[in-house]
Amino acid sequence: MDNNNRYARNIILPEIGKNGQKKLNHAKILVIGAGGLGAPALLYLAAAGIGNIGIVDNDIVAISNLQRQILYDEYFIGRPKVEVAEEKLKELNSEITTKTYKQYFSKECMHILTEYDLVLDCTDNHKSRFVINQACVKYNKPLVYGAAMGWQGQVATLTGQPCLQCFYEEPALATIDTCERNGILGAVTGIIGSMQAQEAIKYILGIKQAEELIIYNGLDNSFKKLKLVRDQQCSVCKNQP
Repeated sequence: MDNNNRYARNIILPEIGKNGQKKLNHAKILVIGAGGLGAPALLYLAAAGIGNIGIVDNDIVAISNLQRQILYDEYFIGRPKVEVAEEKLKELNSEITTKTYKQYFSKECMHILTEYDLVLDCTDNHKSRFVINQACVKYNKPLVYGAAMGWQGQVATLTGQPCLQCFYEEPALATIDTCERNGILGAVTGIIGSMQAQEAIKYILGIKQAEELIIYNGLDNSFKKLKLVRDQQCSVCKNQP
């Protein structure tokens, strides 16, 4: 297949060009969570030509997912998300390589990260979210964090210091709000997941990124940026050089 035609709209961008497209084609990105955030992120990563994509998720497709998880439709209800996601990505771009992990991300599988250049946290599981952060610090992997609820979402690209725990202390599980209780607009997950894919692409291309948390409000279409500062006493990254 003619890659110059497939990726022509990428290659024409001065920040990408043919050399940048080669970087994308050789990149290895792990996406943890194939739900509301992971679905658009996976599609845009595959479409951009990310050559190797790992997908971690333990859920099956449910009818309640279809309001926002655009990789799936009614035909796939009851099937594992990782299987369906892999099929859909291959249909979109047959040239990429995918690897699936039908499991929750836990301390026992941190080593998965060693195979990849970068990690996208697209989970809605708070316990996994902080384990992902610990794993990225341990193995020195950049992390593109994303979260969404209601009409709002957040994105940050973290390269070790500060890490997620520097600005979010791990909460008690009983105090955590969830989309199941509070709702989520599907379009918001589309915006945040797409931004995560964009941040990952920028990192692979070597485009410098600020240490900041981007906060999006869909009700008034506003963006705020908060500068992130390392917590010198952070229990996760304080011993990192």
